[in-house]
Amino acid sequence: MVSDCSLARWLCRSLRIGLFVLCTGFASLTVEAGEASYSGPYLTGRLLVAAETMSDPLFEHTVILILEHDPSGAFGVVLNRAIATGPLGSLLTGFGMELDVVDEAAMSRDIELRQGGPVEPDSAMAIHSAEFHDSGSYDVGGGLAWTLDSTVLEAAAAGRGPDKLLVFFGYAGWASGQLEKEISQGGWLDGDADAAIVFGTPVDDLYATALDAAGLSL
Repeated sequence: MVSDCSLARWLCRSLRIGLFVLCTGFASLTVEAGEASYSGPYLTGRLLVAAETMSDPLFEHTVILILEHDPSGAFGVVLNRAIATGPLGSLLTGFGMELDVVDEAAMSRDIELRQGGPVEPDSAMAIHSAEFHDSGSYDVGGGLAWTLDSTVLEAAAAGRGPDKLLVFFGYAGWASGQLEKEISQGGWLDGDADAAIVFGTPVDDLYATALDAAGLSL
């Protein structure tokens, strides 16, 4: 994990080459849909853990929080790919966000940036603890919620945001039936997800911790 100075340089470099379109909000997500042929169970709110035999370098030793899984497909974010960490104020500056209300103590709060997956790496979303309620947030259980709405960052800057907050760039997505096929072929296991493991487990320990508790639901 890099310093907050590196965080600022990383954000500025990315902005210069046009990767981010996040000055006023988060980019929207799209997941290609296919013909539905699966009736469940679905894994929304669970951890997807790469099997030790996973050969795809994009997903080898990854732990993914599944945010949506239904007949049209699935998407989630890789939890254990760190980018940088630094003060919330540096993150908001990098995003070009102008705020009317700020709390200086809240602005110095460290925020982790993580690489959520290979799809739409110029999009961003936040995973936050579910005690924070916002119209743009989606609760997935286990004390976890996600949002594409930048109001969560505005609330955090004002000192009234969620207790726990992570920011992800990109995501992992599957078309209809694709994830189920990969699981049936032995590529993935799944396990319970909650705020303790998502926010409380160091990135370097996430895979071993999740793998120890993983099984096969599908």
